[in-house]
Amino acid sequence: MMNGGAWGGGWMGGYGGIWMPILLAVVVVALVVWVVKQKK
Repeated sequence: MMNGGAWGGGWMGGYGGIWMPILLAVVVVALVVWVVKQKK
């Protein structure tokens, strides 16, 4: 992925290591919900 560590660190002031997995989980859940809604 697009140099995720450095990008996350710069984006979140060094807290990227903590927030990236949480943010990624939220994005994945949102995507799954969206796909399910599209199918209905």
